[in-house]
Amino acid sequence: MKNTLQYMGNVLKQWKAYCPKKVHIYIMLMPCVASQCTAYTPFSPEKIMIPHMEKRIQKISREISVRKNRSYPHMSPITRKLYPKLMIPYMKVEHEYDKGFYTNEKCLGCAVCSKVCPTQNITMQGNRPVWHHRCHGCMACVAYCPTKAIPSYEELGTIISKRLCLPEKRKRYHNPFIQATDLMQDRRCIHVKKIEVAK
Repeated sequence: MKNTLQYMGNVLKQWKAYCPKKVHIYIMLMPCVASQCTAYTPFSPEKIMIPHMEKRIQKISREISVRKNRSYPHMSPITRKLYPKLMIPYMKVEHEYDKGFYTNEKCLGCAVCSKVCPTQNITMQGNRPVWHHRCHGCMACVAYCPTKAIPSYEELGTIISKRLCLPEKRKRYHNPFIQATDLMQDRRCIHVKKIEVAK
């Protein structure tokens, strides 16, 4: 299951190419609230999207339980045309996403931002977070900061930062059913599995 941006990013097609031929194939597009809060106000309203997502999950569960096969939806002609113009340039500079992040006096040094980051891109130095430019733009650090201590986006003259901002009143959205501790636990599990594979 992938969201709309990843679908436009062609990841479903890539995933299927690496999938073993004899495995049970089930791929469905999962709509969600678009939450790149440094680029735009999150949309569509969660009151509409979350019930829709829950219904989609129920459908997915039923179909997987009976081992229904479902191949990935192909990109539309419009998406295929926009892909090289929008997604390829974005992916080339994606790591710049965090270059404008900083914290203000509201920062508590709690390290929540560091602990929820799925790419381990944030470390704490002098009781403040430091971003290391391995960002994938998930916005977890911004959305889960308990004091909104990542207040805005510094203009750095880079391709991405020229277009981004984070006004104080803009909502830092995250799924209300997913807490910061859930992301921390997921990251610990992934880290342990990586160590086991390395051994």
